[in-house]
Amino acid sequence: MLTDKQIRQIEQHSGEPELRYSNIMFVIGQLESLLTNQKAKEYLLHGAGRRANILVNCIRNIFSTYPVRKKDLLTEDERITCCISLHAFMINIVGFIDNLAWVFVHEKQLSIRKEAVSLFKEKTAQYLTPDFQSYLNTRKLWYGDYLLIYRHSLAHQIAPYIPPYGFIYDTGDVVPHAGFATTLDGNVMMLHPQLISDFHTIEEIIQNFQKFEFPVRRH
Repeated sequence: MLTDKQIRQIEQHSGEPELRYSNIMFVIGQLESLLTNQKAKEYLLHGAGRRANILVNCIRNIFSTYPVRKKDLLTEDERITCCISLHAFMINIVGFIDNLAWVFVHEKQLSIRKEAVSLFKEKTAQYLTPDFQSYLNTRKLWYGDYLLIYRHSLAHQIAPYIPPYGFIYDTGDVVPHAGFATTLDGNVMMLHPQLISDFHTIEEIIQNFQKFEFPVRRH
């Protein structure tokens, strides 16, 4: 169960995904005008652009189905609706980052095996600017120790899920569960703040991708 302080903090940031989506689409528009390779443009517009729209809608769906001030337990339909959006979010946030890697590979006309196309894999990263590599290094733990683990669990093992309820040991109250987990590692992530934080991170990634790899030339 979320504390009152946590609820207030989440509510303060709850409008951010809409602004960040606008920022992401603005950067995509800038990038599209700078690219010369048609395949690169397709991965940008039809890959990253569509995924960004899906991601912000996943956040909307979860926040509307499961408001942070909800006191009653989620119904089974509500819980499954949130899980579906969570799963779509996990798959598409990884896909968004991979799409940027394909944008880079096609625009630079690099010959890299598809299994090695990733901003976080050396075969691709070696061609990135030092500044962008340095930035990505600050996101390696987030990507490798959290995002990929949950994505692989979703696709190949046990899907992340929102438990049907939580339990307050001091009072014995049964309350809506505020997190999500897989049964493989037992770790629980806070649902609402994690969605906001992850969307912020991909906004940051595409902004730095454009800034360091495809800077706008000022005249």
